[in-house]
Amino acid sequence: MSNAIAQPQGLMLVVDWKTIPKLARQSILEALANEAGTEEVAANTATGEAAEFDSYPLNLPQTRKLFDGLDEKTKALLREIATIKPDEEGYAYIECAEAEKIAESSGAASFAKGPLAGLHRRLRTITGDADSKLIFKHEEGDWKSYYIDHPQAIESLRTYLKIK
Repeated sequence: MSNAIAQPQGLMLVVDWKTIPKLARQSILEALANEAGTEEVAANTATGEAAEFDSYPLNLPQTRKLFDGLDEKTKALLREIATIKPDEEGYAYIECAEAEKIAESSGAASFAKGPLAGLHRRLRTITGDADSKLIFKHEEGDWKSYYIDHPQAIESLRTYLKIK
C-alpha cells in the first residue's frame, strides 16, 4: 500500500456565470482560449460547461486587429451580425438573403465570394491558424443563414462595436 497523497491539479470554483461582469467574462474566456491553444473549446456562456464551436474564439485584441484590415462592406456585415442578439443556443444568425443585400449595396458581387472570403483571409493572417473561420453557412429546408456561434467571438464583436 502506498503512502502517496493525491495532489490537486487546479482550483475549481462554482459561480453563476451570468453574475460575472461582462468584461470579467471576456477576460476569463480569453484566458481559457489561450490555455486551450488552437482548440475551439471554451466555456459556454449560458451553462458554464465546456462546449465545442464552429467559429474561431476571437478575443478583443484580435477583433481590433481584424477590423483594422477589413474594408467597409465587410465591417458593415459584421456590425449587422453583431447587432443580432444570439438565440437560446448562443448563435447569432443573419439570413443569407439579407447578407447578400448588404453585400450588393456595398458593391460586392456576393457575400461568400467577397466579404466572407476576405474576412476569413484576414482572420487566418491574425491567428496564424490556416483553418480558422468566423462565419459559417447553415441551411435547413428553405431557410438559409450565416452564423457565428462562439460566445467569445460574439461578445468580442459586440464589445468592440460598442453594442449592448
